[in-house]
Amino acid sequence: MRISKYEKALTGGCCRRAFHWGPFAAGQSANASIFYDNNDYGGATYGADNSTWMGSFDNKASSVKNFGYYVTWWQDINYGGAGFGSSNDYSAMGWYVPFLGTWNDNISSFHRG
Repeated sequence: MRISKYEKALTGGCCRRAFHWGPFAAGQSANASIFYDNNDYGGATYGADNSTWMGSFDNKASSVKNFGYYVTWWQDINYGGAGFGSSNDYSAMGWYVPFLGTWNDNISSFHRG
């Protein structure tokens, strides 16, 4: 498997396929979470087990699939700010959370477990 220049730049060349951009095959769950740019699991994707910073996908997630893994999302990078944990999938992240507003376009880091 070749690593693209773009992936090498984002990962510092140290990790092969630490994340995935683009569509996944049906039922594929190589990552703890896959975040989607649009509601109803549409648009660009970002997937990983853990991420201290989501790079160019920072604050863009509108829906998420967790594949049964318990994942905690954080408002800020490096697991900072408000946090929320769940093993559920969410087709729309626009629900209200006190002191934060909504989780739509408001996730900067996350970790499994």
